[in-house]
Amino acid sequence: MTRTANKFPFTKDRLRRLEPGDKVARYYDDKTPGLFLTITPNGVRTFYLAYASPVEEVSAPGGKTRKRSRQIKLGRYPTLTIDQARAAASEHLGTVARGNDPMFDRRARAREAAAQMALEKHGSMLTLRVQLDDDESAWRRYTRREKLKRAEETAAIIRHHFGRWLESPMSMFTREQLQGWIDERTSAGASAGSINRPLAYLRSIFHRCRVAYPGFTNNPFEGLDTPTEKKSHVRYLFDDERLRFQAALAKQPRYMQVLVFILWRTGARKNEILGSRWRQIEKRGDRHYLVLKDTKNREDRLLPLSREVVRVLTEWRLAEGLRETDWLFPSPRVAGVRLTSIQKQWAKLLGDAQIENFRVHDLRHDFATQSLANGTPPHVLQRVLGHKDLATTLNRYGHVTPEEMHDAVERFTL
Repeated sequence: MTRTANKFPFTKDRLRRLEPGDKVARYYDDKTPGLFLTITPNGVRTFYLAYASPVEEVSAPGGKTRKRSRQIKLGRYPTLTIDQARAAASEHLGTVARGNDPMFDRRARAREAAAQMALEKHGSMLTLRVQLDDDESAWRRYTRREKLKRAEETAAIIRHHFGRWLESPMSMFTREQLQGWIDERTSAGASAGSINRPLAYLRSIFHRCRVAYPGFTNNPFEGLDTPTEKKSHVRYLFDDERLRFQAALAKQPRYMQVLVFILWRTGARKNEILGSRWRQIEKRGDRHYLVLKDTKNREDRLLPLSREVVRVLTEWRLAEGLRETDWLFPSPRVAGVRLTSIQKQWAKLLGDAQIENFRVHDLRHDFATQSLANGTPPHVLQRVLGHKDLATTLNRYGHVTPEEMHDAVERFTL
């Protein structure tokens, strides 16, 4: 049957005489452009409107573009009468003539209705304060299920940076609101990393709410212009710096001497060591290991301890009278609490050693760089550092040092 044969003025009598076929049949109204009726093999009859979207284009042959063809469901016949279908079609065509897409308008109204439903059903849960404080909130349930060990630290960061909005409905958060916060932090001289990390924590809460609460769809992060972080380079100590660093370290408080030595000689991350207790040190045969529980990859791993590291740790424990259940490095000020920050002491250490641009985490880089230079196989270093794959170890530390490049030039002969 041709398109022309399928096009005629819709009337009750004409539509009543249409019989279902083996396939879905389509019939067009001769009075209203784009209005058509489909009849399925089981006799279901539905009105649709076909139109060309005024706001969305697709590629066409010859490098050209054309308007995207769309169709929007109007309703079932005879529940929706012919006159009602024509009126609805005419209204949508008017929307198209004004340069808008009725499909987008319908979706927007659906989102608004869903947001209202979410607000009515879950409104009391949809504030940052409740998500952070209520044990039954979507975010708190997620942190318990995934056994996230730094949930409290994350919550504290969110409270610190976004405290002004703790009581605001999450459905009212906007991209412009967050963009303003980014601009404030940037103007204050904050680094890209210190801006992006709190945003990532906040984004996770919104994601958990969208998953847990049907109808909550707000995503103020869509289209957000976040600062670009510079690709970090591997910083390690040069020979002269290493000598000055060791001399300055000897003048530090004992806890700093021991902590820095352990980080420097194991390649462990700072929080992995600070988050460990004495009972996590295990002896297997004549070797000692620290069983790390609070790792970046959320997996337990064995950190091998050299004899020199074991000796220093043992002396430290005896001198401080620390028990099995105590932290490796308790807070020097508050009993029962672990050491959390060495920022001030680290700055003093670098100042005394006259070293710039060297972070605590760079002790790990120096350990890895020296280990490779001393012949440690990359796959062994991967396991020691706790990298998930060998490529990470090679990409980060399989570099050529300036000294090696200089030696290569010196060795060159014609």
